[in-house]
Amino acid sequence: MPLMLNILKTEAFEQRVLYGVPIHMNRYPALCEYIHSMLAGCRGWIYSGEMEKLCIVVLSEEGRKMDTLVIETKWNAALQAHSSVLSSPAAEDQSLPLVQLEDAFRAVMARLAATPVSLDVQSEGNGQKPNSFRILAHTAEDVAKPGTSIDETSVGNSWVLADPFWHEEEESKQKNEKELVPVKSIQADELPFQMQLYLEKR
Repeated sequence: MPLMLNILKTEAFEQRVLYGVPIHMNRYPALCEYIHSMLAGCRGWIYSGEMEKLCIVVLSEEGRKMDTLVIETKWNAALQAHSSVLSSPAAEDQSLPLVQLEDAFRAVMARLAATPVSLDVQSEGNGQKPNSFRILAHTAEDVAKPGTSIDETSVGNSWVLADPFWHEEEESKQKNEKELVPVKSIQADELPFQMQLYLEKR
């Protein structure tokens, strides 16, 4: 993925083909485990419809946001209502249109591989070179589940207030113009979900 190629060294990847698309696969077990555990942890939120978007945020050497890949996904109402049926891998395989899903994933990866990312060589000396990344999951508040709501009595549940850096970024987002670059949109009647991918460039 271009975002990661700007952060990690070239030797950290090996070239492979997945769904018929050439990709760069990471070789670091710890990083693979981090990404896998993050996605596994989001699985319940995706099925329940609580997850609004998943963001891969690229940070500069000074810790400032650079590019952000945003993945918005939404399961259709029928699958969400029967999510209890999808409690095992076997049940999922029988319920999902695997051929159509593979085609959709292939299209997404092809577009990601062709998506330009920010790497201004003139700014490498002022801390603006891509240095690290974070994966952030944005979830929706559910009035039926008080634990997901943030109000005056439950400020402690807020990740934004718990991290001053991200809180300041949110407050100043109106001052920093962002360019939105569409990557891929997936929406079809035969698919159990809708997906929007776009890149926020600063």
